[in-house]
Amino acid sequence: MTTPRAINAALMLLVASGGAVFLAVGVAVAEPNSSPGIPADGPDYGVNETRFPLLWSDDLDQQNRSSEEFEDTISSAPEFSTRLAGSTDVPFEKPIEDVERWNNGDLQDFDPGSEKTSVHPERAHLEDGLYIRDAYTSIVAVQPSTVLHSGNTSTRYITPDGEVLVIADYRVRVPDDDTSGSVRHHWSIADTAVDTVVLQTDSWVLDADRGHRSTLEYRGLSGAQNLTVEATVTARLRHETRTCTDYNSTIGSCEGSWETE
Repeated sequence: MTTPRAINAALMLLVASGGAVFLAVGVAVAEPNSSPGIPADGPDYGVNETRFPLLWSDDLDQQNRSSEEFEDTISSAPEFSTRLAGSTDVPFEKPIEDVERWNNGDLQDFDPGSEKTSVHPERAHLEDGLYIRDAYTSIVAVQPSTVLHSGNTSTRYITPDGEVLVIADYRVRVPDDDTSGSVRHHWSIADTAVDTVVLQTDSWVLDADRGHRSTLEYRGLSGAQNLTVEATVTARLRHETRTCTDYNSTIGSCEGSWETE
């Protein structure tokens, strides 16, 4: 018995034609419910130690710091970067490799759950099917990209060529076994997988992959784009029926033989 489930995640983007100033935005997908801020475990994945604090534009900034805090008590370049990043968001003239290096490394650190557990970000939209439960797919990064905040609106700008990093997970609800009476039922999982992960616009498919972690590529985009990721999850269950040829209901025992189908 096979049951499929398709899950979607969408993101509205605007392709930058040139002249954009990029604010670095690192992501952290290994901790599904982590709060915004600079990761306490520090640089990883080969990211430069001095540049690492500058990657995080979603941290809480301490404003109105005096010049003395930057001139008198700082003993190293990494310490200066940490203090600067704690005061403001630092723009870059072009995308920096450290952001992609961090995102790619963090994506590989994502550890999906077992067949009985779905590991998901706090705000993921979970969907249920007959046997597939808590299924989702989430876009965790579009790179390179930057977000422009103007008033109460935000617009994410991307380059014409780039990557979309995606995670997906789910769990499988296996029906309870029926182990009483002359006819008994046993359920188990035969196989299950994230069969396809597809990146597409409103008009065409851009790339495809499979599995819990995907890096999907796009090329030659322009104008406003609605990028959608669709993941298809399948689960095949094994249903075994055992029937007693001579069942004594008084004592609840099979006095004949069990036939399995």
